[in-house]
Amino acid sequence: LASWHFVRDEWAVAPVVDIKQAIYERGPVAAAVCVNSACLLGAFSDFRNVLNFVIGENTTDDYARNIILRNFLQRSRYHDSNVISLLTAAIEDNGFKRKTPQLPHYLQSAPASSLHLYKKLQTNADFRQKLVHQVFTEIDQAEQWSEKFLLAGKLDPVTFPVTLIHGSHDNVIPASESQSLHEELSHLGKPGALLLSRLLDHGDLTINLDLFSELDKLARSFGSFIGHCQQ
Repeated sequence: LASWHFVRDEWAVAPVVDIKQAIYERGPVAAAVCVNSACLLGAFSDFRNVLNFVIGENTTDDYARNIILRNFLQRSRYHDSNVISLLTAAIEDNGFKRKTPQLPHYLQSAPASSLHLYKKLQTNADFRQKLVHQVFTEIDQAEQWSEKFLLAGKLDPVTFPVTLIHGSHDNVIPASESQSLHEELSHLGKPGALLLSRLLDHGDLTINLDLFSELDKLARSFGSFIGHCQQ
């Protein structure tokens, strides 16, 4: 690397034409990104905690739960194309805010065995947890998901301030995940800040009586993040 040279100067964003000329004259080029600050909204520390939260509770967001169930069901011994279709219809009805939901039509035409499995997935938290745990274990053995999605174990290289903003009543990723990340960053001596806002749920703005006081806190947190970006 000692023989390599910068296109333009060390901190410049080189124009495409200069990069092309450097490739033409000298061969391969490499790019690096300098991060001054990061802002994470609704982050997780350990994906397994999120799975347990979404799957294990009947009061969590059913849109997120159905997405996870569909993806995991496709890789389990309970795979059923009719149930996959039911879950997909439920997801799309919710996501697209359909005026005429498609799920009732699919429910009427589904075989009895598929209908039974779908209803069991919707109402039986213990069954859901066993299914997801089984599939996760199989995937983890092959693809090391526990290690890949353990964000708290990958903070050593962080040298920039990290602003964490999380809805205090997030019903997809619990606020405790951002709290855990913030605690780990603090333990490692990394700069950062944490805001749990009553004005947010899962990354979406909610209108309530705390609007003005919470807006001020959000503005301060985003301002801190932007301030570090400009340094």
